[in-house]
Amino acid sequence: MARRKSPTLTEVELELMDVLWEKGRGTVSEIVEALPEARLAYSSVLTMMRILEQKGYVRHEKEGRAFIYLPLVDREQARKSVIGYLLKRFSTIHRNCS
Repeated sequence: MARRKSPTLTEVELELMDVLWEKGRGTVSEIVEALPEARLAYSSVLTMMRILEQKGYVRHEKEGRAFIYLPLVDREQARKSVIGYLLKRFSTIHRNCS
């Protein structure tokens, strides 16, 4: 069974967003290089950036052959989104248990 997609940032997505928030923009190669200890392969980061784009957290611009990724959401917006999602999930679970 396929894993359900999270509407908020996963732990790995948050790591990638942290790089973009720090740098302001970056290619997949630049993001990979900025991660500690070669944590993820190029192809994994590319896949995650596409997912982040689908979720509306980043967009890309094409420069020559490279895609430059830019954050569309700042840290505070992401934090509010996660808190709102958790509160909604908690209230739904709590309601179902009552």
